[in-house]
Amino acid sequence: NIQVKKAQEDLQQAFLEMMETNMKVNKLDLRYDVCNKHLNGVLKGMQETQRHVHVGEHGPWGRKLLEDYASVLTSPKTPRLPSLPGGTFAGDLATTVRMSPPSAEATRLST
Repeated sequence: NIQVKKAQEDLQQAFLEMMETNMKVNKLDLRYDVCNKHLNGVLKGMQETQRHVHVGEHGPWGRKLLEDYASVLTSPKTPRLPSLPGGTFAGDLATTVRMSPPSAEATRLST
């Protein structure tokens, strides 16, 4: 009778330990799922960033901007500034530019 009682107690203890182990495994499973979800989100974000950079969206140095810049540099008809009125010499330019007298504030600051 004592052996049967001892076996029942041992079986009850093993059952409690198994229940505790199951709870811990369930917690680990939930944590694994959350980590997996977060890592998949990071991977998706990196893939989208790579795509945006490759396509040239949402950034100052995308492929589209670089291609446009390269086409401007290699274009045979690069736009030029318009000619200055009255010639290109400094003396000719000085006669065509009207200079207004300095403002009172500018005069005060320069002294």
